[in-house]
Amino acid sequence: MNSENSELILTKNEKLSLDELLHEKGLSNYDVIIEAGSQKGDNFMGKIARIIIKTTTTPELKLILKCSIRNGEFRTIFPHNRMFQREIFMYTKYLPELYKIQCTNQLQNGLMPVPHVHKYSWKDCNEFILMDDMKHHGYEMLDRRKYLNMDHCKLVLHQLAHFHGLGFVMKHTQPQLFEKWSSDKQTNMIASNLLRNTSYEQKLMEMFTRASLALDPFTDEDILRKFLAYKNSMLKNLMDLEDPEQKDNYCVFVHNDCWINNLLFQYENSSKIIPKKLCLIDWQISNINSPIKDVSYFLYQSTDPNLLTENFSKLMDYYYEQLTECIEKCHLSIETVYPYDIFEKHLKRYMRHGVHYMIITGALHLSNEDEIPNHTMNMDKDRFTEDTLNIRSKNDQLYNLRIRGVIKHAILNNFL
Repeated sequence: MNSENSELILTKNEKLSLDELLHEKGLSNYDVIIEAGSQKGDNFMGKIARIIIKTTTTPELKLILKCSIRNGEFRTIFPHNRMFQREIFMYTKYLPELYKIQCTNQLQNGLMPVPHVHKYSWKDCNEFILMDDMKHHGYEMLDRRKYLNMDHCKLVLHQLAHFHGLGFVMKHTQPQLFEKWSSDKQTNMIASNLLRNTSYEQKLMEMFTRASLALDPFTDEDILRKFLAYKNSMLKNLMDLEDPEQKDNYCVFVHNDCWINNLLFQYENSSKIIPKKLCLIDWQISNINSPIKDVSYFLYQSTDPNLLTENFSKLMDYYYEQLTECIEKCHLSIETVYPYDIFEKHLKRYMRHGVHYMIITGALHLSNEDEIPNHTMNMDKDRFTEDTLNIRSKNDQLYNLRIRGVIKHAILNNFL
């Protein structure tokens, strides 16, 4: 077994699971090569290793091992075990149920495949998932610092519409199972854990102020005034959108972290202009909420604000059309499941979610690899908040351009 560094050496349980998988596949006399599966900044909640199995008689088997951070203060900042349990549930129970619904109703252009999970563990401090490497199937992750164009944007909205639509179908046709699976009315685990940190509210206000400085006090005078007026209510609105008691009956499972790093694209040809397939990954913080949370987070994190300004209504029409098609092909009425007036109501309420998290995570997402703190080291809550969420980068100008566009779009559409 070859490994690039000591951090990539498998634990006993990981090795046993890999050996078991290879035995099930009838493989013997093989070499195992372990490589880093991601760069710093690509995955914030664990470590990714790429495992390549080479034999003399069969094609290479390529796998991804996603494992938790096993020690240090970072485990106490976020509930790693619950997050791995949630991702395992999504991959092995919820998503397969959606695919069954899709197959039963013969949806030909619906929710596209996610990585197949071969082995997993949610044993405390030994959490891992062993799954297919989608890169081996022609998928790739794009640069998180670049905008997605219209073709990419529509493909993502198409997939979100079918993910949410199939969830609505399950909710209406299998209410007991849906209720059982959604009975854990947990909040966004990242938000709820950070907000228990007494210093976080102060840092949140600092991040808000930093975002406001991206607005020009002269040309953006009215936008700036309205944005500053929102400051005192931002924290309450942030938590209200996560509060289970404030959710209505039009909520389903959402991805909850739908941005460019969790989107893998496959292309028609080497020009890589028009994507033909999309694979959604990283389901660790999925929960029950409005589908607009996913739409908002994606649009404000990963697309050009100018594209939004010019095409927002068209994009929302496209999403709702795809959602309607998915639901009605499953023999349900969109007016019963998710009527248009509720959709509009959710847009007004939940589009601010993407603004909140662009303020909180935008600078981090746009930073270069060598600028991102090593949060897997012994980092306490205060240091995480200061070093990670309040990061300064060579790309601060890019952050300022993006956050300015996001704020302007949200204010002009009365989302804040």
